[in-house]
Amino acid sequence: MKIKEIRIKNYRSLQDFVIENIGDLSTFIGSNSSGKSNLFEAISLFFSYLDVSLEQDIGTADEYLWFDRDSSKDIIFQFGFEVEKTELKTIIPEDIVPDVHSISTSSLITVVRVIKGPASSAKWKTLEVSLNGNILVKDDKFVYKKEKIKKITSKETTNQKVAPSAGNYLELILKNISQSFKGKFKLIPAVRNVVSEGSMSGRTSFISASLLSKLVKLGQAMGRHEEERWINLQESVTNTSLDIEDLLIRGSKVIIKEKGTYRYFPVELIGGGYQEMLELIYEITEDNIPCVAVEEPETHFHPEITRKLFDFMKKESEKRQLFISTHSPVFIDQENLRNTWIVRKENRSTTTSRIKSPKELQNVLFELGIRPSDIFFYDAIIFVEGVSDKKVFQHWFRKAGVELSGYRVTMIPINGKAKGKYHLKVWLEAIRNVKIKFFMIFDKDAEKEAKDAIDTGVLKRDENLFLLEDTLEDYYDLDKLVKAINSEYNLKITAEEKKLLKRKPRSKIIDDLLRKRDIDKQGWKVRIGEKVAKSMTFYELPEEIRRIIERIGTDLRI
Repeated sequence: MKIKEIRIKNYRSLQDFVIENIGDLSTFIGSNSSGKSNLFEAISLFFSYLDVSLEQDIGTADEYLWFDRDSSKDIIFQFGFEVEKTELKTIIPEDIVPDVHSISTSSLITVVRVIKGPASSAKWKTLEVSLNGNILVKDDKFVYKKEKIKKITSKETTNQKVAPSAGNYLELILKNISQSFKGKFKLIPAVRNVVSEGSMSGRTSFISASLLSKLVKLGQAMGRHEEERWINLQESVTNTSLDIEDLLIRGSKVIIKEKGTYRYFPVELIGGGYQEMLELIYEITEDNIPCVAVEEPETHFHPEITRKLFDFMKKESEKRQLFISTHSPVFIDQENLRNTWIVRKENRSTTTSRIKSPKELQNVLFELGIRPSDIFFYDAIIFVEGVSDKKVFQHWFRKAGVELSGYRVTMIPINGKAKGKYHLKVWLEAIRNVKIKFFMIFDKDAEKEAKDAIDTGVLKRDENLFLLEDTLEDYYDLDKLVKAINSEYNLKITAEEKKLLKRKPRSKIIDDLLRKRDIDKQGWKVRIGEKVAKSMTFYELPEEIRRIIERIGTDLRI
């Protein structure tokens, strides 16, 4: 189950709020009080009270739930859920409405519920349930097309009032919808509930006692599922942390091993940020919760940890749907900008707009979340062109035996050619007074902008500045490239097309190839590049690339 569309009316600042075509990972970025928390609270409220088969009395409700405190208007929640064919069978039995099960792909179930006022005697009510645009239930009546119904009731009419009898098929469908969706959403708020004072008896853990108990229980469990979850938790924590090498259970204690040492100590003695990271990762990965919203996950983390946390969340979104509200541009997915919404408040009403291109970020971010101040967190920096260059070179360095994380090295894409300028003066000024190593790997387009720095000796060709003769895609192994394109887009590249791919620049050839086949080109450089880079061996790398990696690797080891 995934949420594909949301429409909310008259809830707090959400006067008429709509988001559609929701993906696996969605980021909502905006200023304080723009309405991000109101959105997540509204989603949580809908899931908590979801019972489509009943009209529920609430009693007295807070009048501030209503936009402008006007409880004479209905608060409307409309949610569209994408369900796979196997899920659909548990909601709508095949012998009741058989034609819906002929659909080979996923289906969309839309549920519309309202909170009716006044606030002094509020109640929940279901207005509508539809399947793939066909209305099943409207105003307590079953209104699906008569000729498509099988065994729905014992009566001829398809417009009867919903009956409460246990054998009523309609009631069964409504009950199944409620059971399938209710409680399947978790909200992780941006709150730190622990106040710690200095004490001779030890530090207060930021991790709750209940979670510590759950961690101990999970780490000691012998079941296969629990063991797999514990291993995944360990890997997620160690991959996200810069300082934790292992997570262990000793007796009734949660213990961490410090990276690069033989030191072990209780989890409450690590930094508060790492404790919050552990709790956050555990909560996000909880079983049986297909949708999770996290408020301000960047809180208390420095930029590198925040980026690693976002990498973890992107990977986790392959298993469950994630929603993020943030003030940090780090959580903008540069590989897919359409996952990001800018949230604003206009005339007391929350509005949102989906980002479609980097140009739309100019008043919200600087360089898509990468700031020159980030260099203070590393021992060395490698600057590259764009996100695809970063992904590809990370794999290539690893293939050459140069593990960048081991040298506390980061790779920063500055989107030079894509933005028409490399902003080298900005980055070089930031580096000038910081005694760390840095390297730049760019296309030849950067040579003109780098001229002054080369003339003054700040940049030296083939020492800390490497200008590629060709574009990145021109260095890919041809057979691996063809295989990656075929795999990614379910194509079969022809012999003639493969011949065209020998030309330079390849990026233009690939663009044209995808355009002619009506394939969405967005993000192909990252996806194809990563597939090719993963599959190429070090010896398949062109001599120019190997020489650059070996030169930088040697310099890092000195």
